[in-house]
Amino acid sequence: MVIGRGAAAGLLLGLAIAFVSASAADDTTCPPLRGVVLHPKPSDHGFTLTIGIAGSNRTFLLDLGHAYSKLDEKVAAELKLPFKRAPFVVKDGKSSFEKTVTVPTIRLGAVERGESTILAGPPAENWGAVDGIAGMNMFAGFDVELDLAHNRIGLYLPRDCKFQPFWPADVFGVADLKAEPTGRIVLPMELDGVRIEADMRMRGPRSKMARAAARALFQDFDANRLSQVEKAEDGDTLFHYPFRRLVAGERVTVENPQIFVTDGDDEMCSGVAGRINWEHQNKCFGGGDVGLGLDLLKKLHLYFMYENKKVYFTAAEPPSEISPPVTKQP
Repeated sequence: MVIGRGAAAGLLLGLAIAFVSASAADDTTCPPLRGVVLHPKPSDHGFTLTIGIAGSNRTFLLDLGHAYSKLDEKVAAELKLPFKRAPFVVKDGKSSFEKTVTVPTIRLGAVERGESTILAGPPAENWGAVDGIAGMNMFAGFDVELDLAHNRIGLYLPRDCKFQPFWPADVFGVADLKAEPTGRIVLPMELDGVRIEADMRMRGPRSKMARAAARALFQDFDANRLSQVEKAEDGDTLFHYPFRRLVAGERVTVENPQIFVTDGDDEMCSGVAGRINWEHQNKCFGGGDVGLGLDLLKKLHLYFMYENKKVYFTAAEPPSEISPPVTKQP
């Protein structure tokens, strides 16, 4: 579940906000935009960010493609954070009781948040040398700007405005924001004229699509146009396919997107298109029709507005201004 301002307002305590100037169409009717800009560091497994947990600075792997955050249980024990079991993750329509910890304070740059509950457990192999995973709920209560091309994340307090924010660009797109029951953040897009669901894979360098998904979605999919490229780090065989255009928010386009088709598990996925249940979907589609890796995410500049459950897009280049202006609704 993505937590919006209403659900997280009580979490914001003792804010020490670094003010960011905002250019607005009418600053007299809309409060100045307040926020802080963080600079994640590239790593072999994605991007890392230093976050203060219960007064201790810890390194987290950034994964804004997932609603949930997770802390290494050894770090939790070191910080003497009490463990408990709670219904946290939904799978196949049912709540799963997971090990969690209650963190008294979370510091994000100059911002200190109050008590928060996150998952705890052993680290996975693809974490690298970090203390946990920072999902979207680590940033609850903020609208989030994601600009990986310039190693920056903007966290902004939502304003009490009746206006829609957008980036100061001639072309910007907007789409509905939602989370799957598994916690993956899903973005509706269009690939070669076909509507798809894409999820952000910030721990993967490449964008991928299972062959079963490609066959199910594209009537003109031609396996003869696949050309093997290499073996990926997760063991998948990667194939190049000449996709022509990826469209985000109906207006922002990436020409000739490098989306690799993977060999996947055709025996399991054949005939079901990966949408029978969660296991099939996750195996055949990787959580969505396309998994957006860092290669494509770096071509996009995104602004997640949770209060309205919207995501705004512009191209990453040229870089946009830090603060989105506002425009009156018609």
